[in-house]
Amino acid sequence: MTKIEGSFKIRQRFSSHVTRFTENYTNIIHPSLMPRKPRVDIPSDPSAEIALLKKIREKHTADGAKSPLAGMDWTTISKALDDADLHDQAADKAKRTMEKEYRERDTNMPAVEQAVRSARDILLALNADNTKALGDWSFDVTDSPAPAAKPVTPAVKPV
Repeated sequence: MTKIEGSFKIRQRFSSHVTRFTENYTNIIHPSLMPRKPRVDIPSDPSAEIALLKKIREKHTADGAKSPLAGMDWTTISKALDDADLHDQAADKAKRTMEKEYRERDTNMPAVEQAVRSARDILLALNADNTKALGDWSFDVTDSPAPAAKPVTPAVKPV
């Protein structure tokens, strides 16, 4: 018997053992027969988590002494929940105010940008020999040469 024939017979015997093992225990370890652990998601958004805890507290209060959550320190939890809810509402209001303020700011930005460009251009014209003088006007002046542009290589499309 050659070395290849011997290894083939060993594989055949091992394969038959694995097959018998799998056939005998398939009904025990088959995934469809294994009990499932339910997945209970907790919201990652703080506002949604606050809303969920408020609903849990309402159910706990409605159940009274029969509540399975009676062992939790609801005095401390309620204080933290109410504080978190108060700050969440304030943050939501501030966010709406912030968005309004940003919209108002953005309507005026074209005029501001144009004024900055005009001031730069006038000061550059007046100080052509000494561009660092624009630093006196709070401009950031970089007198080093601009980096050389990298040559653009066309993308090769795969065939």
